[in-house]
Amino acid sequence: MDMQGNKQMFIRNSFEDMKKENTDFPRGGNAPEYSVKNGKEIKHKDDLLFNHKDNRSSDEEIDKPVKKKRKLKPSKSSKDLASNFDINDNKLKNEKNSVELLSIHHLNVGSYLLGRIVQINSIDLVVSLPCQMMGYVSINEISRPLSKIITNITDSDEDSEDEKETDENTLPELSSLFKIGQWIRCKVSRIETPDNRKAASNHLRIHLTLVPDEVNSDIISTDLSKGMIISASVESVEDHGYILSIGLDGIDGFLHNEDAKNYIKSCNNGNELTVGQVITVSVIKVLDNKRTVKVTADPEIVAKTKISDTEVHNICSLLPGNLITSTVSDICSNGIRVKIMGLLDGVIDLFHASPKIMTNLQELHDNFKVGKKIHGRIIYVSFTTEAKRIRLSLLPHVVKLEQHDSDIDKELPINGALTGKIIENVTVKKVDGRKGVLLEIENMNINGYVRFKSGSDPNYSNELIPGSTHRARVIGYAALDNLLLLSTKKSVLEQKYLRFEDINIGDVTECKIVKIIENGILVSLSDSLSALAPNIHLSDTSLTHPSQKFKLGTIHKCRIINKDPSTNYIYVTFRPILINSDLPIFKSFNDVKVGIVTHGIIYGIIGQGCNVRFFCGMKAFVPINQCGIEGIKDPKHHFQIGQIIKCKITKILNDKELIMGSFQINDMTNSDLSEINIGDMEKGKIIQIKDDEIILSLIPSQVRAYLTISHFSDHITPSHLSHIKKQLRIDGVLSNLMVIAKNEQKGFVNVTKKPLLIEAKKVGKFPEKLEEVEEGSLVCGYVRSVTDYAVFIGFLGGLSARATRERLADHYIASPVGIFHVNQSVIGLITRVDKETSRCEISLKPSVVSNNKSLPFINKGIFIKSYFDELLHINKKSLNQEEMRVMVGERVKCVLKKRLSSEQDEEDLDMINDDHGSWKVEIVSNNENNEDSHKNKIEGFISEEQATTKNDIKEGDQIEGIILDIDIEGKNVDLGIRPELFSFEKNGKRKNKNFTDVNRKELKKLLNEKTSIDAIIEQVKEDYIIVSLPKYSNIIAFAASKTFNNRSSPFIKYQFGQTIKVQITHVPHRHHKKSNNNSEDNSSNYHNKHTLQYRVLVSIVMDRDDKLIISGIKTIDDFVEGQVIKGSVSGVESYGIFIKINNSVVSGLCHKSKISDDFVSDVNELFKIGDKVKAKILNINKEKQNVGFVMKKSYFDSDDDQMDTDEDGTEQEDSEDDQMEVDEDKPRPINLQWETDSDDQDSDNDESDGNITKSQNEVAPLSISSSWKWKENDDDDDSNDHQTQEETLSSSDHELENEKSSRKKKHKKKSKRPEIEDKTGDLMKQKPEVSADYERLLLGSPNSSYIWIQYMSHLLNLSEFDKAREIAERALKTINYKEEQEKMNIWIALMNLENNYGSDETMAGVLKRALQACNQKKIYMVLVEIYDKSNKFELAEQTHHTITKKFSQSSKVWCKMGLFYVQHGKIEAFRNLLQKSLKSLPKRKHIKTITKFAQMEFKYGETERGRTIFEGMMNSYPKRLDLWSIYIDMEIKAGVNDDIVRRLFQRVVNLKFSTRQMKFLFKKWLKFEMEYGNDEQIEEVKERAKTIAESMH
Repeated sequence: MDMQGNKQMFIRNSFEDMKKENTDFPRGGNAPEYSVKNGKEIKHKDDLLFNHKDNRSSDEEIDKPVKKKRKLKPSKSSKDLASNFDINDNKLKNEKNSVELLSIHHLNVGSYLLGRIVQINSIDLVVSLPCQMMGYVSINEISRPLSKIITNITDSDEDSEDEKETDENTLPELSSLFKIGQWIRCKVSRIETPDNRKAASNHLRIHLTLVPDEVNSDIISTDLSKGMIISASVESVEDHGYILSIGLDGIDGFLHNEDAKNYIKSCNNGNELTVGQVITVSVIKVLDNKRTVKVTADPEIVAKTKISDTEVHNICSLLPGNLITSTVSDICSNGIRVKIMGLLDGVIDLFHASPKIMTNLQELHDNFKVGKKIHGRIIYVSFTTEAKRIRLSLLPHVVKLEQHDSDIDKELPINGALTGKIIENVTVKKVDGRKGVLLEIENMNINGYVRFKSGSDPNYSNELIPGSTHRARVIGYAALDNLLLLSTKKSVLEQKYLRFEDINIGDVTECKIVKIIENGILVSLSDSLSALAPNIHLSDTSLTHPSQKFKLGTIHKCRIINKDPSTNYIYVTFRPILINSDLPIFKSFNDVKVGIVTHGIIYGIIGQGCNVRFFCGMKAFVPINQCGIEGIKDPKHHFQIGQIIKCKITKILNDKELIMGSFQINDMTNSDLSEINIGDMEKGKIIQIKDDEIILSLIPSQVRAYLTISHFSDHITPSHLSHIKKQLRIDGVLSNLMVIAKNEQKGFVNVTKKPLLIEAKKVGKFPEKLEEVEEGSLVCGYVRSVTDYAVFIGFLGGLSARATRERLADHYIASPVGIFHVNQSVIGLITRVDKETSRCEISLKPSVVSNNKSLPFINKGIFIKSYFDELLHINKKSLNQEEMRVMVGERVKCVLKKRLSSEQDEEDLDMINDDHGSWKVEIVSNNENNEDSHKNKIEGFISEEQATTKNDIKEGDQIEGIILDIDIEGKNVDLGIRPELFSFEKNGKRKNKNFTDVNRKELKKLLNEKTSIDAIIEQVKEDYIIVSLPKYSNIIAFAASKTFNNRSSPFIKYQFGQTIKVQITHVPHRHHKKSNNNSEDNSSNYHNKHTLQYRVLVSIVMDRDDKLIISGIKTIDDFVEGQVIKGSVSGVESYGIFIKINNSVVSGLCHKSKISDDFVSDVNELFKIGDKVKAKILNINKEKQNVGFVMKKSYFDSDDDQMDTDEDGTEQEDSEDDQMEVDEDKPRPINLQWETDSDDQDSDNDESDGNITKSQNEVAPLSISSSWKWKENDDDDDSNDHQTQEETLSSSDHELENEKSSRKKKHKKKSKRPEIEDKTGDLMKQKPEVSADYERLLLGSPNSSYIWIQYMSHLLNLSEFDKAREIAERALKTINYKEEQEKMNIWIALMNLENNYGSDETMAGVLKRALQACNQKKIYMVLVEIYDKSNKFELAEQTHHTITKKFSQSSKVWCKMGLFYVQHGKIEAFRNLLQKSLKSLPKRKHIKTITKFAQMEFKYGETERGRTIFEGMMNSYPKRLDLWSIYIDMEIKAGVNDDIVRRLFQRVVNLKFSTRQMKFLFKKWLKFEMEYGNDEQIEEVKERAKTIAESMH
């Protein structure tokens, strides 16, 4: 709910509570109302914080007599003043010589006053009145339009959250309607008198009204004249001005925009006037129609205009605010008497005669002369008594109605900032024995006033004498009188808290228990301030009876925890932990800083974390992962409401004033990401190592960072990443970390160490924003996600690009899954940028990224070079000069130790080479006498391929080999023993170096010339290939087995002994062979023979496309026409079967005419999906990626039965699970027709309602005549389900014989010779194979959706996705509009197409159009099945929610959603859904829905729970035979216990049913016993049936 809604609820509650009994929270003391007219108390609610109800009845309040007002008694020390005062009538005896000061006791309901606003609260105004009085204006006493809004809010339905808020129900802020210091005319509406038993203050309270109908009610319409000041409220806003209500019947005011301009600018903050706003205006002119008064609100004109005596004929029209001319008639000791209009008496008291204090009568005579005309402003009028009373003011700021620059504003701000200030020297100037003392304040132009009632000690008369000086404290201000209210009482001077502003959050003080209420305990902090201790702050333990610990009147230690300036509420705590806490506290939002640890109290617990409140009411949210408990799932099990806990501030959102916290106070990470920018280079300290990621604390910001293991390197093979991870240690520091993403909400960043991305960022090729991306530019990124249809590439921040399947490689890719890997570094070319949708497309084809001149940091050898750089870095600490004594390319002797096979232990196999059948050897040391030779022995391995090149080698033989590779970490080497490696010899010996200086010069020349040379593959590893250069002394070199964009397994592309073309990319520097002595020179050269500097690096020159291959999976290029293959049926159609070749991504069609030498009428009778088949490749179209198969026996020779060893081996070795995994990588054959899972349908029609399959089966027959079937017919299977048990039993033997006979016939048909195929036959007898065939069929049957769909399927098999969409659009335009079902079939096919091959946008577009064209409910039901079958379960669930909202009255949609939940294991959601559905469905559908859910419980959930649901229905509806039948059927299917079923039958047959119904029951029972019972039980049923039949007759 927004702020306006909160305010309206606050107002609503406020005015409803005002009608109830007053509460006891005083804010200094509130009194119940007192009406002067009836003298009875009226209950009033001013406090909105506590909803406390008094136990006394309302009758007691009304009947209780009001105490008489105590008469004032004169003080003994003021006898001289009292001699002229009559106590009984409270009037001066010599009234002519005295002007009495105005007090609240003289006020009557209906009196008029001029006031000045000094405080604006949420629902009321505080107004300064003459003679130091204060009044209060409630929000419903301002204007009629405002009261109407309040009434609408109060009467509105609070539970209606969806109701739109209109302008009429929007309550404006009072601060937008009024301004501090504004002058207003007000009228006394009621006066509160204190309840002496309860109130903390004995002051009366004046309630005022500003409603123009009230304050202008006594004005005579004929007296309206130019210069008269009136109060008006805005009634409406017009084009040229405002219509005002002035409270006179039949007369409206009009304020022109020009006349309102100055008021708006100076008094309304430049905002236009709003309806309900009250303003003071001056009459300019009364129009001739006497119904409209033209007025002005210009403050200067209003202040200067004066009423003329000749214009006003009735004294009732003289109201406060008007400036008039009067004549001095008498001068008294304490004021002036004047004559108004020559007839009416008026007075000016001493406070308003002059800003200077006049201490004696002579000073008054010096300033005023009898008969002198003076200009004064009316500040008080009372017409409620017989003697009309008018009071004037001559003070300059009142006469001028100054808004800003008055003395009171200069010396004392209107907000009362000086209240509580101690003034050291004040001088008594004049003593009024009955009221108080006027004082002069040193160094200030404002006078002070001390009331006797709140003045000094009882002996004040002896102290406060004229001329004496005193120490005083400011206790208030009178803005209208221009006086400071002072006190000289010692207790006031020493008081700690005098006003609300003196309260400081965090102060520890003492308080007095005043009252115990429902919400907590009311306490007194001083004579004028009260506070509340909420229940949650009373004790560390829950108190059942707080009164036993906190007794009324007792003093307790407390601490201020919060104060609310808008309501003046103060809150304290009694909890020792908070009172004694020395942790920092918050006094405002500005005090909240990240990293501060403070005490907080838990006030709310939700599933995602805890809500914590601190001092000053600051609130923070602590997420569940910051609660400090490992593995926490539900915070409610670990925390409780009211618990005090230390909390550390982790994040601050200044714009929303939101705070995030953590209970992990020792966690040194920081969640403030303001100093971290995306793309920054950082370094971080490792604080935690997980399986797949590293958690770091960035230095020095201490921001938490996450680095996934695969972002450590551009090489993401598990073996390489495991080497990196082994070197990591807690508290280790990692550098060169680049920030790639920020999570502001959770306060962490993601970083990467990939060299490619870091270098790309330096040259602006790793973009962050879409504006940085240009079409045709090369960029670097990483794989964010991989789907069946596309790869999504991530960049800095949230920017990403999509690479569809056709843009991944230069050849066809069925699915990128398994080819591309998450977090793989890639290089791509931006092909399209759509700034409207903020999306872009990218291509990863090698042909488009090969020209990488714009990426200067990428060259041919960069990939393999970075690999060895990283390998050196992670192993440099393990290098030991004594460990390795051989180098790559060196010729060594070795002894064959063991033959390794697949049966060997894993310890022996965990070496450099993973090949089985290889040899484990030991290198023979050149220094046989070395005592440490055994300790420092070097082990090696010879791969199986290398071993096969030499015959007759056996264990124990000593042979020679060439060092191919060295594993520094494992202290092992790979050896090559291929005879050709030793062909380069000089003088019978091979140089013990990889190459000589001559070779180096030759290689350097090749490097510079970039010449391609031949190389022979010696060994293939996961990350690189070891080759020899035969034309250059068989030098050993290393090449990358992968590229940035191609991470396919190298073991298929590259084989041992294969000759490839390479280019030299790196030639090592010259090194010196190590001597026996450990010289410094030898030590420095030691590293050279192990590191990148002494490895020759080459890059492979591709002579054909660099194809992307899944490990072990063959592509269409691996097969030839005529090859016999083994595969499985992946799809069955009426025109043939689709075959997927084992261990490949290749699938194709075997047409019905190619299946058998005999005619095949129905393919569905012969094959099912998953059947193993053998076929021959008839044709291959590599351009269209199509393969055709034939299965006719006549096409197979006897030799074809012997297939390749590789295929047979694969067929035998691959398990069924492995085969399933391969199948999932390749999309299934295209079938756009709507399908339903037969497993979801049962004979009870559990989920058959509204099934789309039904609608499909109801499609009208095609308009063409065909002798070949287009579609499989399931009607026979459905009809078989309804056969009776007797028919099944009687025909079982016959069916068995028929089945055997049928098998014999089929076997005979297969043995026949093939018939001659008629290739010129009619299309009706043959499946169309080309687009032209489909076009001819459509000419005859344009309304057949099935032909259109098959046409689309044909195009999709050719990967013509756009053309398939075009065909669908043609179909929608061509099919007659009356054929609604045919059109719907096309829409369904189009949705299937977009779901499988389109994007989210295209799918959404098709869905939107389909919903407009078809039955929405059916479309949604189809859509949810599409998502479910394509494993898009989240989208399916979202669609289910949409359906249940749109069609909440349909039982079908609820049952379908329940089936979805229960089939996917969401049992709790399934069960909750039933209760939710019953709230929306009509009652007539409840039984049906409950039955469906009970059936699903039986089938997928808990049988016992389903049984309980059925039992509940049977108890409520015992006569529903249909429910009994379903219940029994479900128990039979459950098969838990046959006795349960028998008891159900016994229960139901004992009920009273008709003869026909009884016959049905016993027939069902007999069928059950015949299948599951014995002969005795069958006879028992028959006997019971006979007995009941006789009893019914």
